Amino acid sequence: MGIFGASSILGISGLVGISNSRPDLAVFNGPAAAALAVPEPSRGADGAWAQSGAAKVPEARPREVVDSKSGESGWIPGSAPSAAPSVITVEPPALPESDGWEAEFSWGVYYSKRACMAAESAAGPWASDWKGSRAGVPRQMLRAEDLLATAVQAAPQQHQRVKLAERALRLYYHAKWLAERNHATAAEWRYREASHLARQTRRNVLAAHALGRLGYFLIHWRRLTEAKEVLQESQRISSKSNPLAPYLLGLLERQDAGKDTARILAAEELIINAGEQPSSDLEAERQRLMQVPGTQARTVCQEDFRMCWMLLEKSLALYYGNCTHLQPSQRCLSCEMLLRLRMPWLQLLLRPWSLSLRALSQPRMLARSLRVQIQGFGFGATADNGARTILNPSWPWF
Repeated sequence: MGIFGASSILGISGLVGISNSRPDLAVFNGPAAAALAVPEPSRGADGAWAQSGAAKVPEARPREVVDSKSGESGWIPGSAPSAAPSVITVEPPALPESDGWEAEFSWGVYYSKRACMAAESAAGPWASDWKGSRAGVPRQMLRAEDLLATAVQAAPQQHQRVKLAERALRLYYHAKWLAERNHATAAEWRYREASHLARQTRRNVLAAHALGRLGYFLIHWRRLTEAKEVLQESQRISSKSNPLAPYLLGLLERQDAGKDTARILAAEELIINAGEQPSSDLEAERQRLMQVPGTQARTVCQEDFRMCWMLLEKSLALYYGNCTHLQPSQRCLSCEMLLRLRMPWLQLLLRPWSLSLRALSQPRMLARSLRVQIQGFGFGATADNGARTILNPSWPWF
């Protein structure tokens, strides 16, 4: 269903725990996170090989997507199969490497595909990447990168842009292969380099995707501050077909927001507006979070009633149509009343925050023709031609 395959990727709930006191807030230190702990990232050639028995970051299976538009390419990483060579084979180029820059580039693509298809145990010898990340990388992968770089430099001017973009795409796949196996240093350098090269060729979608996937893995590696910076940069480069970056940013912002109402609302807007996620697990997690927005409002309004009204007015605009998904147990009494009324005039009354709640109970503030029946509360409160109040002064708010 998306850039990450549903069968091979964990939802974001796999890397975040859910607080018992605030079940709608994603926190990054819960029991689920502990159960899925990722081993320490490799920091050089000596740490490039997999740790025995270590948990793996789930494999990501990208897809091809979007159409090209003016000024921006639709290049987004397609699928890079990770099957055994006995199942899928890559035919070597017919021309020798020495037969010009095109042959050299073809051999670079050949070695790159073979490296990305190999299992870690069958990746062959490893070597230090002294030209780039200075971390351990399969020698076949390094050979591919050297051939691609040399061929692009030797290509005629009219071909360089296209070949440079293809080189960026191969680097993206190398980064993906390494990141899934927790070789963080080597993977991070390649994600950043792929984004840099893609921007040089105005493939902004690919550039944004590279940083978005890097942000995803940085969260798995518990480098949350760096992840936020990378995801923000991904959004700045391109928001086109880039739903993962705003969604992950929204989760990180909600974690950091505390009781800051403005940040809470901004984070929830990011989650809602992110759009369909690149995997079924991530999308299911996003839908679950969208179904309980009242929980955070309830936590805030129990401590500061004025904040509650401000949150709820914004919530009506953000979540109108999703109100039926909110459970009464997830809202305080004021949230329940406002969400059931859903009345534009009440929103207008709440705009001036200096307006006291008691003022809402005055009959003169209600339209003469208004008739409201509040159902489901058990209070029997009604307003008929302004003769009665919709708020009971005996309630604990007054």
